[in-house]
Amino acid sequence: MIFKKAITTVFMVRTIGLEPKKVEKFGFINAYLKDESAEMECKDCIFLAFRPNNETEFMEFIEAEILRTKLFFRHYSYPCGIKMLVYKLDPRLSADFELVRKGRYSGTSKEYQALFPKTVTVKNIFGKKGEEISLQYRVFNKTADLKKFWEDRIGVQFLEDQELWPGMSIEKETFHINRFLDAQAS
Repeated sequence: MIFKKAITTVFMVRTIGLEPKKVEKFGFINAYLKDESAEMECKDCIFLAFRPNNETEFMEFIEAEILRTKLFFRHYSYPCGIKMLVYKLDPRLSADFELVRKGRYSGTSKEYQALFPKTVTVKNIFGKKGEEISLQYRVFNKTADLKKFWEDRIGVQFLEDQELWPGMSIEKETFHINRFLDAQAS
């Protein structure tokens, strides 16, 4: 089953120095603002869910993360094999994180936006690679092509002050282990 990437994954994981595509090799599933089953409350943290194929490589990844960044907070596991890594968010960017939580992406600082690439490499259906403007750049800058995409898709005209990406829903940004396992079983 393929899960839609959470807004936390799209707009926050890079701020802790990780690129979601590069951690897929460790079984990265998604990132969340909360874990409903965690016996901890962590304000200004993100939870990265993994289902690693190679336990040794994953433990080496955790060890490297502990050494790489002071933002690494803790890790824990579920009996089903799901591993959670918890990172503190950089306090220097707290105003930006608040804007992202409110869905005000274009209002984020230039420092925050610079953490995301302007272009990304993508493969077409024939496997040929090319460069494309990144989703984050399009959202931060309210590009004409993104505006047209949404206007065509939902049939409304966007005003200049409107954002071109949905706001966060805490429900969609919360990891639910039972829902995950149920989805895997079906």
